[in-house]
Amino acid sequence: MTTEAEAIAALAREADQKPTIVEMPSKREFLVYPKDYEAREVTPPHSVEVHKPKLIQQTVTLQNAEALIAYVDRFKSDNSLLFANIEDNEIVAALDYHAKDKPELVCHRAVLGLEFS
Repeated sequence: MTTEAEAIAALAREADQKPTIVEMPSKREFLVYPKDYEAREVTPPHSVEVHKPKLIQQTVTLQNAEALIAYVDRFKSDNSLLFANIEDNEIVAALDYHAKDKPELVCHRAVLGLEFS
């Protein structure tokens, strides 16, 4: 049974004297280079964490009333509102609309374009 260090050294010998990055099953990364077959950990700091955006801005355009209802039901909050835009013949859902005393950015919207009859 070989140790992790022995396995890395063997990989270095097989790398034909070229530096190689080896990813272990634990997702740790090692840089293996020919000089004395040394291995150094090169895992990026905090690589386990997934950085999420602080803000997502999205407007979706839906094709029918059923799709609008389903979308609003999925993402609505207590402050979600529907607006009728008569001039553009559309209904706009502001899913993250502000509360009475709490401002919001209103970045998540859904739009349903209505056909003229």
